[in-house]
Amino acid sequence: MRRNDHRIDRAVRMRPVTALAADIDLDSIGGEKLVATANDGKIAGRRVRSRHVELTTVNGTIVL
Repeated sequence: MRRNDHRIDRAVRMRPVTALAADIDLDSIGGEKLVATANDGKIAGRRVRSRHVELTTVNGTIVL
Protein backbone atom coordinates (compact mmCIF):
# COMPACT_ATOMS: atom_id res chain seq x y z
CA MET A 1 0.00 0.00 0.00
CA ARG A 2 1.35 3.41 -0.99
CA ARG A 3 1.28 6.10 1.69
CA ASN A 4 0.21 9.61 0.81
CA ASP A 5 2.15 11.97 3.05
CA HIS A 6 0.83 15.48 3.73
CA ARG A 7 2.98 18.57 4.26
CA ILE A 8 1.47 21.89 5.32
CA ASP A 9 3.68 25.00 5.45
CA ARG A 10 2.87 28.52 6.68
CA ALA A 11 -0.84 28.20 7.37
CA VAL A 12 -2.84 30.56 9.55
CA ARG A 13 -6.42 29.48 8.83
CA MET A 14 -7.11 25.92 7.78
CA ARG A 15 -9.62 23.10 8.09
CA PRO A 16 -8.94 20.04 10.25
CA VAL A 17 -6.35 17.70 8.73
CA THR A 18 -7.19 13.99 8.58
CA ALA A 19 -5.10 11.14 7.15
CA LEU A 20 -5.87 7.42 7.23
CA ALA A 21 -2.48 5.93 6.30
CA ALA A 22 -0.09 8.83 5.92
CA ASP A 23 2.36 11.06 7.74
CA ILE A 24 1.38 14.68 8.45
CA ASP A 25 4.17 17.28 8.56
CA LEU A 26 3.11 20.67 9.97
CA ASP A 27 5.50 23.65 9.68
CA SER A 28 4.90 27.30 10.67
CA ILE A 29 1.27 26.86 11.72
CA GLY A 30 -0.58 29.70 13.46
CA GLY A 31 -4.12 30.55 14.36
CA GLU A 32 -6.50 29.92 17.24
CA LYS A 33 -6.92 26.13 16.81
CA LEU A 34 -5.00 23.26 15.19
CA VAL A 35 -6.67 19.84 14.77
CA ALA A 36 -4.86 16.93 13.06
CA THR A 37 -5.73 13.22 13.06
CA ALA A 38 -3.77 10.30 11.62
CA ASN A 39 -5.00 6.72 11.93
CA ASP A 40 -1.75 5.00 10.90
CA GLY A 41 1.01 7.57 10.63
CA LYS A 42 3.24 10.13 12.29
CA ILE A 43 2.23 13.73 13.03
CA ALA A 44 5.25 16.06 13.15
CA GLY A 45 5.10 19.78 13.91
CA ARG A 46 7.60 22.64 13.94
CA ARG A 47 6.95 26.30 14.76
CA VAL A 48 3.35 25.68 15.85
CA ARG A 49 1.82 28.83 17.38
CA SER A 50 -1.81 27.85 18.04
CA ARG A 51 -3.54 28.36 21.37
CA HIS A 52 -5.54 25.13 21.16
CA VAL A 53 -3.82 22.03 19.68
CA GLU A 54 -5.50 18.63 19.19
CA LEU A 55 -3.30 15.90 17.71
CA THR A 56 -4.61 12.33 17.59
CA THR A 57 -3.09 9.13 16.22
CA VAL A 58 -4.27 5.53 16.70
CA ASN A 59 -1.11 3.73 15.54
CA GLY A 60 1.71 6.23 15.16
CA THR A 61 3.74 8.94 16.87
CA ILE A 62 3.35 12.64 17.60
CA VAL A 63 6.48 14.82 17.53
CA LEU A 64 6.44 18.57 18.30
